[in-house]
Amino acid sequence: MELLETKCLHPGVIELTFEDKLDANENWQIGKLVELFEENGNYYVKQESENLFSEVKFKNPALSLAVSNTIADAVISVACYKNKTAVAIRYVNLLNSYSENIIFKLENLVIESIRKYDNRVTDFLSAKKWLKEQFLFDKNKEVGVFVEFVENSNTSFQIFGKDYKALIDKVNNEWLVTSVRVFDGGYDNLYVYYGHHKFTLDSIENQLQTNKYQLSLEQHLQDSASYFKVWQKYSDMHWQQHERVAKAAGFVEYSSISNDSDDQIRFRFHIGSEKLKHFFEQYKNQLDLLGESFSLYEAELQVSKEAPSWLSSNENQFISDAKPLLLSKIEIKGGDLIASLRQRPPQKGMMFVSLNGVLKQHDVV
Repeated sequence: MELLETKCLHPGVIELTFEDKLDANENWQIGKLVELFEENGNYYVKQESENLFSEVKFKNPALSLAVSNTIADAVISVACYKNKTAVAIRYVNLLNSYSENIIFKLENLVIESIRKYDNRVTDFLSAKKWLKEQFLFDKNKEVGVFVEFVENSNTSFQIFGKDYKALIDKVNNEWLVTSVRVFDGGYDNLYVYYGHHKFTLDSIENQLQTNKYQLSLEQHLQDSASYFKVWQKYSDMHWQQHERVAKAAGFVEYSSISNDSDDQIRFRFHIGSEKLKHFFEQYKNQLDLLGESFSLYEAELQVSKEAPSWLSSNENQFISDAKPLLLSKIEIKGGDLIASLRQRPPQKGMMFVSLNGVLKQHDVV
């Protein structure tokens, strides 16, 4: 992609005025990276692709602070126009930059989801071209990609491009593209990874096409096993995603309960409107990352006297003394959540996203 096209850049334009006005006559390339740095209170701009270097001045406290940061590549700046006295830039703040080659695995299901945004994407090759044009930018002999790590997860991150963002999940030590969504320009903590990144197809069809052996009975059994591995991989991925949703939503405490029906086991959980709002916002935000929509009817919630320990732990430890009860037919009225259960819940307790169904499914694999 061309860097001026990404929504990661701050919208404002800043003019860097040349101390030596003759430098404005040099061949500064618009749309290309420029390096801005500070030394002893003076500011300099460099465009390595054209071997250009000049002392400049500007009035922008935020940019001054960012450029003076001691972290390498704390700012990425791009030339957007020039005039008789200055070259103008747009920039993005980074927490840090790293050098690492990333291989993004792409499944046919994701290719189909990309086609919903661009009908020119019909197969892996067109999807690969679309992803490179959307997310990767050139820097010297390498390419860069903007990255933000997903909160409460060490196996997921997002990449940001021109108009879209993609969620990347680690499954069996591979980085799998699991969803593509529209990017509105919002992010919190941005990094950039430089390297020789590439997108590869990860599918059964690709395995069969590259197989060097004839499809004998023995080979057929091996292929069936590989289908099982794909099923296992998707099960692992689904488990990791659901775990992240549950941990991000956390738990909410209810202070008391009251009956809401005379002929059903249906109770009103007294929580408070602000607590409920925050809980469901966290729930919805994580589902949005996965490209899924929130439905109160389909929400999987549980209650117990105490919150399970895994909600506040980074370990994959799901053993708890708490005996959670599943909620169904959920409604929200004011600051209360109303739901049906199979038995009476604790008078006081915690409410959280259920992992029981997913855990059982995961254990079967």
